[in-house]
Amino acid sequence: TTPRKPRWRKHQRSRIKMLNYSIASTRSTLSSALHHERKSAVNKFEALLRGTFVARRCLSSAPSTAATPVDDGTNKPQTQHSSHFETLGIQPSFTINQDDLKSTYKTLMNELHPDRHMGKTGVEMEALHDSASAVTRAFEELSKPHLRAMHLLDISGLPLDENDSGELVGNEFLMTIMMVRENVEDANSDEELQQLLKENDDRMQQCCVKLDVAFEAGDYATAKKLSAQLQYWSRVEETIKENVGSVH
Repeated sequence: TTPRKPRWRKHQRSRIKMLNYSIASTRSTLSSALHHERKSAVNKFEALLRGTFVARRCLSSAPSTAATPVDDGTNKPQTQHSSHFETLGIQPSFTINQDDLKSTYKTLMNELHPDRHMGKTGVEMEALHDSASAVTRAFEELSKPHLRAMHLLDISGLPLDENDSGELVGNEFLMTIMMVRENVEDANSDEELQQLLKENDDRMQQCCVKLDVAFEAGDYATAKKLSAQLQYWSRVEETIKENVGSVH
């Protein structure tokens, strides 16, 4: 006759099955709790970023570019909800007071500093770090006119494709850029480069004035062309600054 298996082995297998089920159930519960905790933390810090204290301190005098856009049949913007402007709690506008922007950035970073949130959970601290990174990224992009212009086009649903920028600005403008770059390469002293830098800065300022008018009027076709031009002038500026100090 075949020997019967001890009952204790059967009970042991049952206990192991129950233990495995309990472990799996606990993991599922913990995973779900962690997900909800992280979501709650992220929502909390997003609310902090967009809280009313920001509205009292940030660029309250900045003009809004929410004008009805010119519908030319091809450049009708589609407003998006998330933007660097939202992150900093300010009105979308091409013209921004840089001192106010810096003040807003410092205020937000102070509010998000880890020392002000001692005792938070690991998930909440991770969300805090993500929020601080988003604030820094927003500040860096909105501080630069050419990146700010591109961001305004992005959130309007009309992103600027750099592959099309040459066609947007036209051959005459490209020839001007080529001549300016040749002048930079032919410069024999830092004094000459500084003069070229000043001339380029004047061109960028003029372009920015026109861009502000275009965005305010909702003329996104013109804003797109001017944004492409500003991109080229920004690259010229970078080239000049790189060459300063290297001319012998």
